[in-house]
Amino acid sequence: MDAPGGRLVLQPNPNIAVQDIVKPVSITKTDHGYILDMGQNMVGRLQIKARGLQRGDTLTMKFAELLNPDGTLYLANLRTAKVLDTYIAKDSKPIVWHPEYVYHGFRYVEVKGLKNEPKLGDFEGQVMYDKMAVTGHFETSNAVINQIYHNAFWGIRGNYRGMPTDCPQRDERLGWLGDRTMGCYGESYIFNNHALYSKWLTDIHDGQNEAGSISIEYLHILRMTGDRSELYHLVQEEKVEWSGYQRRGCLSGVRVTCSSTSCTRPRWTVAAM
Repeated sequence: MDAPGGRLVLQPNPNIAVQDIVKPVSITKTDHGYILDMGQNMVGRLQIKARGLQRGDTLTMKFAELLNPDGTLYLANLRTAKVLDTYIAKDSKPIVWHPEYVYHGFRYVEVKGLKNEPKLGDFEGQVMYDKMAVTGHFETSNAVINQIYHNAFWGIRGNYRGMPTDCPQRDERLGWLGDRTMGCYGESYIFNNHALYSKWLTDIHDGQNEAGSISIEYLHILRMTGDRSELYHLVQEEKVEWSGYQRRGCLSGVRVTCSSTSCTRPRWTVAAM
């Protein structure tokens, strides 16, 4: 195997971590297992306690945001995402288990393979996103406005995944640049997200090609054709960078350079200032 190229550097922002706990509100028995209702759309993983398993027994947990009218999981909006965790018992000891390298966006979980009737205390929703402090709160005398804020709070932190993404539940989960045009400003009133956005802007710089073009989503995952550099340079400079300066008095620093004589677009350099 060839050694990787490039230059290895430290990650400048803290890792994703468990930062909140959600307890389920109900368990419904079905013909195939149990439907768990967390009472809240969340992003992260499910921790489960189980007893009575024997070596080789399998537990499965499938995740969804909604239920069909018949009480089954609604999965159409998730498209090709499998949203399935599987645990295979190694012995007959009671377990406390959660996956290590996956997250889901969900409210409901279908659990199959349990040998004993579960209790609410057997499950724990672990809310995971980039580690950062919650620095703001908003509350009014209007219940509707408060609920809108509540929804926004959960939606924002559910999309902090080492970069700001568009969704945490279906098979997309991409870092669309245009989505943060106004969102980055409002978010900074609630979360201390400076380190995450500084890292993200460096990622965008690293993803530029030699002509200076940047992708319409983080690191060219979709390989879409067409040069949209002018639009997304505008998003990066005037929206993300400027809002960071307005909120914190700190401009990460966007310097325009051209690294090649054939460069048709300015190549942006993000540097600490």
